Amino acid sequence: MLVQLRWHPFDIAFDAADSATYRRLAASLRTGQYSLDEPTMVYPPGYPVFLAAVYTIGASALVIGLVQCILGALTVVLLASIADQAAGKRAAIATGLIAACYPGIVFWTGYVLTETLFCFLLVVAFWLTLRWFQRPEGWGTAAAVGLAFGAAALTRPIALPFALLLLGAAVGDRSTRRSAGVCLIALVVVLAPWTIRNEIVFNAPIFTSTDSSYVLWRGNHPGVTAGRGGYNNPADYVNLSFPEGTSEAEVASVHRDRALTWMASHPGRVLELVPGKLWNMLRPNHEGSSVANRALTTVSYLPLLLLGTIGLVIFLRGRYRMLIAGYLIYSLVFHGIVFAIIRYRLPLEMLLTVPAGVTVAWCSARFRSRRDEENPGDTVSLVR
Repeated sequence: MLVQLRWHPFDIAFDAADSATYRRLAASLRTGQYSLDEPTMVYPPGYPVFLAAVYTIGASALVIGLVQCILGALTVVLLASIADQAAGKRAAIATGLIAACYPGIVFWTGYVLTETLFCFLLVVAFWLTLRWFQRPEGWGTAAAVGLAFGAAALTRPIALPFALLLLGAAVGDRSTRRSAGVCLIALVVVLAPWTIRNEIVFNAPIFTSTDSSYVLWRGNHPGVTAGRGGYNNPADYVNLSFPEGTSEAEVASVHRDRALTWMASHPGRVLELVPGKLWNMLRPNHEGSSVANRALTTVSYLPLLLLGTIGLVIFLRGRYRMLIAGYLIYSLVFHGIVFAIIRYRLPLEMLLTVPAGVTVAWCSARFRSRRDEENPGDTVSLVR
């Protein structure tokens, strides 16, 4: 990030199109508001609140990026800790190295966007969830899980349905049934202030954001495509007409109802779009990527998919497989039905570093074992 800011070797800027909106919301928070000229609930408050906190030490892309670098480093530590619990120290080291050096994760760290904060909060929630499953009587850990998922949902709403599914699974398990109530209460506590504010200001108890309804409409309407080249397709931005003075809640309601009506009337088309949407998110590169970008993806993204899939299918067991594979499947289904671009796969890549690290550790152990069998004398001399 420092190299890019100083010498600009790549044709990118860390302030992207959405960054200006997040910055305006963060600035309004510092004046006691949450508005874009007028009060709004289009964007959830998680990332603007984070930016407002960072603004106490500086508002430049450099300062924001450096703080996000710290979050990224902590995320790597947590991923390594999950791998350590699942398969030991060797897997932890491999996972940490993969996550720390993976170009896709490094690339997004400097951007003034939700990616780094959301991935950090999601991994925190996963790390805490695994600890909760290990000690289901720990109500403090269960509460922490709810707080973490609540913070993640207020950064990106996609975390909320998964948190509810996880809570449903916890209620179905006798060992976590009682503490699941504590987790739910903590989740509600995090979401409540924002929901109450929206009820007071807009007369609408929106838990996360009204933008979710528009995103659903953007991915499900007459003439919809599956995206293009890993990006949004401009043809999918179909704006409905509303009378002047229509509230954000009413606009969101119309978008949601229109999308759901179209989906119910065209179930075959919804399913037909799923492969294209997923390809738009999972394709190796954006359309028009440079030769260097394509080469970097070939040696990073594709091996991560291979090693991560092997680790999930063969090596991870029990709650580790359930949690990581569960979120991967949930996310693929969600984006396949709703909307998908390459940006949205970053949390999946982050989580795949764990089974990929476990696979690398297993391969390393097998290699050492065979080498020791073939050269027993080297092993003896080394021990001596």
